[in-house]
Amino acid sequence: MNWVDIAIIFVIAVTSLYSLMWGFIRQLMLVACFAVALYVALNFSGFVFDSFTSGWVDSETIARAMAGGLVFVGTFVVAAILTIPLFRLVRARSIRFLDHLVGLAFGFVLGWAIAGLAWIGAVLTFQIKAEDPTVQQTRLLPYVHTASITMLELAEQAPFLQSDETQLLILDAWDAMREANPVLGHGADEDEIQAAAPVLTSADDDPIAGLISSNEN
Repeated sequence: MNWVDIAIIFVIAVTSLYSLMWGFIRQLMLVACFAVALYVALNFSGFVFDSFTSGWVDSETIARAMAGGLVFVGTFVVAAILTIPLFRLVRARSIRFLDHLVGLAFGFVLGWAIAGLAWIGAVLTFQIKAEDPTVQQTRLLPYVHTASITMLELAEQAPFLQSDETQLLILDAWDAMREANPVLGHGADEDEIQAAAPVLTSADDDPIAGLISSNEN
């Protein structure tokens, strides 16, 4: 166990305890707000980039990141404000105990998902490889990697993420995650490697494969 494992445990513990305190309903609404904000940021940040942030900084990457961040935060705040009346409506004393109990389980899953997203971001940002000593020494990262792979699979099949640009970004993430697969650093056999990072090659089943095939044609 190393500092990566400690960080994973910390994230899951915090989200679990937070969800236990605040309950499932409130957490579900926050996740819904996050999903809406992420969708709006992915699909409409280009307008903010073209109209505003492209003229603020010279770096296109930083300008696009700023545009996405502004759209995400603004949408999240508005969505969170709109959910306040709904939260007050559904929050009944009769289901409070069950709400908190389910919230604990939800918080655990949420923490696992957050760790998975963080792992994808770290791999893409720092070009992490399976041979890295930190990756080889961790115990929990293979489980987080499984969560990351699951989220990438869901992302490439999501109807609102089917634009060519977004699918190519997901393809880049797939390639990076395969090279950073912690199972490779633990001397796993081929079956374990395939189970941890399934490779989709059929254009009928994989939108990214179809995108590449259409571009080649």
